[in-house]
Amino acid sequence: MVPIAAARQESNLDRLRRRKTELEEKNRELALAAVRGGKTPTVEERRAMQANLEEIRGIAKGGGYGSIMGRNAFQRPRDEALELLDRVVRIYLGRPPAASSAEDA
Repeated sequence: MVPIAAARQESNLDRLRRRKTELEEKNRELALAAVRGGKTPTVEERRAMQANLEEIRGIAKGGGYGSIMGRNAFQRPRDEALELLDRVVRIYLGRPPAASSAEDA
């Protein structure tokens, strides 16, 4: 019975870690919005970026070397585009996220 309790506890810890990561990402986005003049990313924009990053993670895990995403990045404000590209490069290199982007871990 102890192993079941330990597994349940580990599952709860994983869930809490994921939630913490989500909250850190939202907090980081709000801080960036303040720097960009108060433009807060919409829910759709956040979901689109998360979907893009998940797709990139899948490509990287599958052994891919890159993906075509220039238009996705370059239609964004400069700072946001550079941040997105940095996150993508870090995913492919297997590096931890930059101090300002905790979501990529």
